[in-house]
Amino acid sequence: MAKMLNRAKMSVTSTGTGTLTLGSAVLGFQTFANAGVANGDIISYAIEDGTNWEIGTGTYTSAGTTLSRTVTRSFDGTTYGTSPISVTTSAQVFATALAADLVVTGGAAGTPSSITLTNGTGLPLTTGVTGTLPVANGGTGVTTSTGTGSVVLSTSPTLVTPALGTPASGNLANCTFPTLNQNTTGTASNVTGTVAVGNGGTGVTTSTGTGSVVLSTSPTLVTPLLGTPTSGNFSTGTFTWPTFNQNTTGTASNITGTLAVLQGGTGATTTTGTGSNVLATSPTLVTPILGTPTSGTLTNCTGLPAAGVTGLATSATTDTTNASNISSGTLASARGGTGVNNGSSTITIGGNVTMSGAYTFTGTLTAATSVTFPTSGTLGYLNIPQVTKSAAYTPTDTSDVGKHISITTGGVTINASIYSAGDVFTIYNNSGSSQSITAGTNVTFRLAGTATSGTPRTLAQYGVATVLCVTGGATPTFVLSGAGLT
Repeated sequence: MAKMLNRAKMSVTSTGTGTLTLGSAVLGFQTFANAGVANGDIISYAIEDGTNWEIGTGTYTSAGTTLSRTVTRSFDGTTYGTSPISVTTSAQVFATALAADLVVTGGAAGTPSSITLTNGTGLPLTTGVTGTLPVANGGTGVTTSTGTGSVVLSTSPTLVTPALGTPASGNLANCTFPTLNQNTTGTASNVTGTVAVGNGGTGVTTSTGTGSVVLSTSPTLVTPLLGTPTSGNFSTGTFTWPTFNQNTTGTASNITGTLAVLQGGTGATTTTGTGSNVLATSPTLVTPILGTPTSGTLTNCTGLPAAGVTGLATSATTDTTNASNISSGTLASARGGTGVNNGSSTITIGGNVTMSGAYTFTGTLTAATSVTFPTSGTLGYLNIPQVTKSAAYTPTDTSDVGKHISITTGGVTINASIYSAGDVFTIYNNSGSSQSITAGTNVTFRLAGTATSGTPRTLAQYGVATVLCVTGGATPTFVLSGAGLT
């Protein structure tokens, strides 16, 4: 119900058909706020704007100050209706009572949008009440019923000889039942579910074969016919077994699984070759053919011919497979081996030896002379190999060390960070004109036997110069000597 106000009337500062923006109180009246309206209150209002008018309800908002418009009736000077009129700034709005706000005494209330009948009497239930009456107000709280008779509201009512029909569910744990066909209709097949053993049932829903039901997990069976059981455990107890084909059907091939050695079997499911089964891990074999075993230990074997073993040399020039197949022991020289244990990395051999690959080798040539071979690099050359160049040449690695560079034009430039102390090579001017030998950045040249240094050095026609690195690295020094070098 809208809030009633006393003598509240205000000017309007907004225009149009939307929410009103309120101005000040009209002379002789008070504002809505002074009349007791709070923010959010709903009031009944009337708007007058010349001959146009409008009545309705609206929500008052104190911030603004505004009043929304829900039109009950209006007149725009031409047409009556329920649309809001378009107000001007000459409009005034005031609080009033609408017909719906009035209490009718002794008359017909019509169909009010809402009403409170706290103290109402004489209301006819069958025609005057709509909706569902809750239990707390004397109703059932439901709108449907099943069957006839009194309404049952309790969750644990006392029922006397009721006809239950076919209930969807129920708990009969504390009920007393007659035996089947005693005061009951139908047959035992009408019972659904599974009757437990404790209630005189079997506890199961299926059966196999005919005869009495066996419920015990350890029953005593007298001469049963087991048929073909899917599984069984005969590991305990005492059993008398017939031999095969004695009171049994089929043959030994009908046995599934693996028969253990203790039960007269082999304990295995596969065989290799023919003959008697070999079960021991250390059997005595007489002249067996081993074939090609994947592994074996022949520590205590004798009489093994070298020609019969793969992976060993049968002569000085024959190797049938790979000698790496020997994993331990020392192969005698008479069998194509060295006759020594190479664990100390020392082998004494009389005769010529051909070796390849990377290795360190120390050999005693005479009683007073020994030669030690380096682990890397080369032993040098018996001559001075030639490197031919027909244009300006700048070495980028040490591949020219120990060789002579034969150049016809352009000269040679030597850079830092290539050579080490002791590296030496020769330059031959293979032309009829002088050529330069130039030092690169951070490289020092010294002319042998003099105090002269600097670059470039000049090598006359067909001259020969030897270049010796005396200090290597990033700032190397080279000593140059030779015929035709200045």
